[in-house]
Amino acid sequence: MKRKHLLLICTFAISLFALSSCGGDDPTPPPPPPGGPTSVVLSSDNATIFDNSDNVFTLKIVGNNSVDYTSESTFYVNGNAITGNIFDPEGNSGSYTVYAKYGDIESNTIILNVIGENFAFESISISSNIDVAFIESEFSFKVLGTIPSAGNIDITNLMTIFVNDSPIDGTTFTPLEANNYSVYAKLGTQTSNTITITAIKGYKHKVLIEDFTGAWCPYCTRILYAIDLLHAQTSDVLIAAIHRGNPSGGYYDPFNVPEAAALEDKLGVEGYPTAWIGRTAVWTYPEPNNINQPINMIQGKTAYGISISSSLSASSGTVDISVAFDAALSSAKLVVYVLEDNLILDQANGYSDLYGGQHPIPNFNHKDVVRKVVTNILGDAIPAEKTTAGSTYTTTLNANYTSANVANLKVMAFVLDASGNVVNVQVAKANTTLGFEE
Repeated sequence: MKRKHLLLICTFAISLFALSSCGGDDPTPPPPPPGGPTSVVLSSDNATIFDNSDNVFTLKIVGNNSVDYTSESTFYVNGNAITGNIFDPEGNSGSYTVYAKYGDIESNTIILNVIGENFAFESISISSNIDVAFIESEFSFKVLGTIPSAGNIDITNLMTIFVNDSPIDGTTFTPLEANNYSVYAKLGTQTSNTITITAIKGYKHKVLIEDFTGAWCPYCTRILYAIDLLHAQTSDVLIAAIHRGNPSGGYYDPFNVPEAAALEDKLGVEGYPTAWIGRTAVWTYPEPNNINQPINMIQGKTAYGISISSSLSASSGTVDISVAFDAALSSAKLVVYVLEDNLILDQANGYSDLYGGQHPIPNFNHKDVVRKVVTNILGDAIPAEKTTAGSTYTTTLNANYTSANVANLKVMAFVLDASGNVVNVQVAKANTTLGFEE
C-alpha cells in the first residue's frame, strides 16, 4: 500500500505564510496606538506540502503602512483565537477559515486547506502526457483535485493510480503489450474520471530520399557518392532517383521523369543536384559530409505500415499496396513508384576526387531510378474512413513503363501526411510480396 501524505494548501491571492495550535478564549484586543495602520493584511507561508508531520501554517499581519504587526495581533481559526501566529492542524483534513485582529482592526479572511484521504474534493481528474504510444513507451499521469476556494491542486503524489483496475506503483506506466488501457485514480473513497490510453505495436520506420539528378549533370556525382556512403551505414534510408533532362541534346537523359515538374514546383527545386529527405528537408550541402542528417530522421517505429505485392512484366503489370493505420492520419495520401536498378549510362562528373576523376564516367551503374510514377506524384488521396486507427487500406494499381530488365525492377510505396511529409516508405523487389515490417 502506498504511503499517503497530507497536502496543506493555503488559498488566497497574496504570498503564503501559516498557523499553530488552537488556543483559548477570545481576548479583548487593545486599541491600536495613534498613527498606526488603518487596515491590515493577513497572509500565510505554506502553499502545497505533502507531509504535515513537521509542517504548520505560519501567519503574518502587515499594515497598510508596511509595518509588521504579527506579534501584536490575535489570530482566529474557525472563530477561535489561537496562541501566537502558528497554527498546527495536527493532521486533521478540512478547510479552516482564518482571520486576525490588530487592536480593533480586522484583517481579510483566508481559507487554509488540510488535504488527506478524508478531504472532500469537489472533483478529481486524471490525465496522461500522451494518449497513444508504442509499446515500451512510458505514460505519465497527473491528478488534479478541485477545491472551490483554491481551484485545481496537483495531488498526483497522494493518489493510487489503477490501470485496468490494478494499482500501479508510482505515477507512470510502461505497457508491454499492444492494447487499450483504462486508467483512473483513487484517494480514500474518492475516485477520479477514467481515461483510456492506447499502446500500439507499430511498424519499422524508414526514411525516403528523392534525388533530383541527371546523367548529364557533372555535380550530381556528389550526391551519388553520398548515397554510397549512406548505404554503407544503414539500409533504412531508401532512395528514389528522379532523373531530369531532355530526350536529346546537351541535357540528354533517357530516364527523365516528366511528372517530376509538379513535385519540383511544390518543393521549390531550383537546380541539380538537389535531394529532399522525406519531402521535409533538403539534404544539406555538402551531402557526403552530412550523411547523419537522414540517418537521424529514422524513428525506429511508426504507426503506419506498408505492404507491397506486385506482378510485373518488362513493360506493364499490377501493384497491390496495403497501408495499416495503428493511429489515425487525416488527409493521408499514397505515392507509388516503379524503380529499376543496374541501368548503364555514362555519367558526367565534375569532381576530380570522385570516381577516379573520370569525366564522363563510362558505363555508370544507375540505381533506384524512377521508371514510372504509378500514382499522382503528389499523392493519391486515401479515403478518410480508411485512415482511422485500426484501419487498413488496400488498393490495386496498374502500371505501364519501360524497363531494361524485369529482374531489376522494384516497387516503392510511401504515405504522406496532411502537410505532404513522408510518414513511412517501403520498397520491394518486383514479383514478390513484402508484408508489414514490425
